[in-house]
Amino acid sequence: MAQNLAGTGRLLVRKIFLYQCITALISALICLLIWNQQQAVSILVGGLICTFSHFIFGLMAFRYAGGSKNKQVVKSFNQGLKLKLALSIIFFVVAFQWLKLPFLPLLAGYFLTQISQWFCIAYSSHES
Repeated sequence: MAQNLAGTGRLLVRKIFLYQCITALISALICLLIWNQQQAVSILVGGLICTFSHFIFGLMAFRYAGGSKNKQVVKSFNQGLKLKLALSIIFFVVAFQWLKLPFLPLLAGYFLTQISQWFCIAYSSHES
């Protein structure tokens, strides 16, 4: 039962990863058609920051499952949250300082990708 729970969680993480990748790519392509390449790259990078940090968190959060491993579950969940936050901060700093990407498209890409996660979860809960 515990392994099934962790397996279900990992499957959801993979679905969310796929939805977020698709959202980031489609958002960047639409932006490329409407504005320019720098704006599109900024949206894509924002989406990838969200996607990668959430994927790492998901892998860590669903590493353990079951009542006998409740301390490990809580610990890995908390470590995953901390790592997700640290990675997001590092990636945003890199995007702003080294890549010199525009602020608003970068955040728009991040938030559009974040919202796609919520739709994926809602869709997956109706699917079951």
